[in-house]
Amino acid sequence: VGSCKRSKTFETFVHISTAYTNCHLSKIEEKIYDPPMDEERLQQMVENMDDELIKAILPKILGKWPNTYAFTKAMAEFVASKYVKELPVVIFRPGVVVGTYKEPVIGWTDNLYGPTGIVVGAGCGLLHSLHADIECTANLVPVDMTVAALIASAAEKIENGKTRNA
Repeated sequence: VGSCKRSKTFETFVHISTAYTNCHLSKIEEKIYDPPMDEERLQQMVENMDDELIKAILPKILGKWPNTYAFTKAMAEFVASKYVKELPVVIFRPGVVVGTYKEPVIGWTDNLYGPTGIVVGAGCGLLHSLHADIECTANLVPVDMTVAALIASAAEKIENGKTRNA
């Protein structure tokens, strides 16, 4: 943030988060939620405790958040939001990013994580069944569309001083 404030060419600060930052809630709105805990307290804990102690109390630290990924994303969103009066800030929350829709080529991917791994595993005959809740909807977003929306959200913030929910 300090670099952004000092830069003569800085235009907007984009924090890439995830649609699952507040996954413990049944309804997620387009707003910044209170952080899981005070960020200064968290920083002091991490700096003053050894790894074993942090590991032992991690469930208590995480609280309602299911894992450190969602927890730290929620913390980072809150920290980024503290600068909205000083800097043009965009918080971008994509869903699960998967292979491309069209660009650079249809279906391009560089990993077999998450849903891509499931499709490959099933396609190769390694995965024969999958336990899933049919009521749940996967929020899969192709990486090329994600990048286009990310660039558009930054451009809109620069041009209009505001962003739409993308």
